[in-house]
Amino acid sequence: MAPPLRNILVALMLISSGLHAQSAADALRAASAKFKALTSYSATWGYTMGNEREVGKVYYAGNLYRSDFPEDQIIFDGKSIMSYSMSFGAVSISEPSGAVDYSLGGIYDLHRFGYDFAWIDTMFDVQHMVLTAKDDALMGSKIQIGISQKTGLISDYSVAFRDGFHIDYVLVEEALNPVLAADLFKIDWDFVKRAENGEVAPIEHHHEDQK
Repeated sequence: MAPPLRNILVALMLISSGLHAQSAADALRAASAKFKALTSYSATWGYTMGNEREVGKVYYAGNLYRSDFPEDQIIFDGKSIMSYSMSFGAVSISEPSGAVDYSLGGIYDLHRFGYDFAWIDTMFDVQHMVLTAKDDALMGSKIQIGISQKTGLISDYSVAFRDGFHIDYVLVEEALNPVLAADLFKIDWDFVKRAENGEVAPIEHHHEDQK
């Protein structure tokens, strides 16, 4: 038998009251601490950018990171960051700068930067907050983050950039503390050299447009 509507409404009120017992900034700090306490993490994330919609994978192990999306790959081996643009056949190498990062790992750290935090809603078991930039130097002017009540981790987020660019991410599935191959986070320096020499051909990709 389905629970009476009154019981459902009471449950939602209790969730909402619990939500506001903790500030949005403190909730993101707690989620960040939980994420960083994991030994490893892998997940499938979908993103929407205008009429373009794609799905990709992200992997974390300590301070190591990798993302594989249809047109782009990023690997951080603990020292260097390799960014590979498949559509251009181009590779760039950089070092961590400590600046704001709008990847999943960077979103967890936004409590360290110049944003105002506010709760906006609770949808099912996901609490949503909005971050508004106080500093004009921050590229992401407004960020919305959803934190799952079930896992305590981020389940969706969106970033509105000052230049009008907007991107939405949503979690498809995730694995906490999975066993990941060690070479997952290794940069293929021979490949990097070939790309720098113009020996890597662009890969044409057809986007999945929204209907």
